[in-house]
Amino acid sequence: MGIAMQIQFRSLVCFGILLASCDKPPKEVGNGAGESENPLGPAVTKTQRPPPPEAPDPDVELQKSLATARAITPEDERNQAIETIIWNLAETAPARALESLREVPGDGRGRSKLIQHFAMRFAEHDADAAIQWADTLESPEEASAALGKIALVLAETDPVKAAGLISESGIAGRDFDVAVVEVIQQWAAISPPDAAAWVVLFDASEARSAGLQSVLGLWAESDVQTALKWIETLDGEVLIDDARKAMVEATFEQTDDVQAEWMQLANPEIRSLFQEIKNPSPKQNAGDENR
Repeated sequence: MGIAMQIQFRSLVCFGILLASCDKPPKEVGNGAGESENPLGPAVTKTQRPPPPEAPDPDVELQKSLATARAITPEDERNQAIETIIWNLAETAPARALESLREVPGDGRGRSKLIQHFAMRFAEHDADAAIQWADTLESPEEASAALGKIALVLAETDPVKAAGLISESGIAGRDFDVAVVEVIQQWAAISPPDAAAWVVLFDASEARSAGLQSVLGLWAESDVQTALKWIETLDGEVLIDDARKAMVEATFEQTDDVQAEWMQLANPEIRSLFQEIKNPSPKQNAGDENR
């Protein structure tokens, strides 16, 4: 038999064996009683499936996280770890976050930032409830920071109510002064005359100066002549001087062309102040250096 004939014969034999194996029924595995048996074990039905693992208790997990954070040294890193835990809770579980706030020392900026964050999130959902919560804070500084942020949230939709909140609180502080200016900016964008009328009620302070600058800057962008005339209607030399200076400072924030336009419309007192600040005399420079 030639080589080619041998190869062809072997191929036919292999093909026949393959067909024979396909015709045979699958081999059953007996269990001694004539019943077939699944080698992988009995099928699992829905009723037989094990129950899903229980979700971890969030309170327990929180206490574990806080316990781990308390063990951290040095103190700065420990406080930062606790603040991070509470900060993350503020979005998912605000009630637990507020309860955990006692873990943060009261003498750090981290606590103040957390309180301001809570105040804003709280006010976005219920401003009145947020105000009541802020009034419960024992520290005047913390209450000031919270009310300032609540007022800022209110200013977006109701600047009059926001201004009233600030006026009624009677609380002062750096964070609160910043909030005052932000509320004024929101209000001035809606109604500069009303915002200006509120600002002049303030006592002489950095907040009033910054507020006047914000109001006059926004007002002048829409109607510079009316803003300049309003300044001269004010009562009291100190207030008028503050308003003139605020107008000049607001002018410096504009482009050269706008500065020239505004100063052309300004009265001699404002123009003179503008030139003094823009081009101080050598004598004035020497006085500033000696301070």
